[in-house]
Amino acid sequence: MIDGETVVAGPGESIDVPTGAAHRITNEHSEALVISEVQHGAYTGEDDICRLEDDYGRRDEAIAV
Repeated sequence: MIDGETVVAGPGESIDVPTGAAHRITNEHSEALVISEVQHGAYTGEDDICRLEDDYGRRDEAIAV
């Protein structure tokens, strides 16, 4: 999902997520899902991530908004 819209990608396809867009990935199939994330631009740090939900229990205080 990107900003509430379901986007489906097939094998070998890519999806661009605009800066600031809320996004979440799900694998709807039994095959393994492999993700290659590429950041580009002047800043590629991760201290600006704002988690809206977190199924993995990562600590919010470690993430700046």
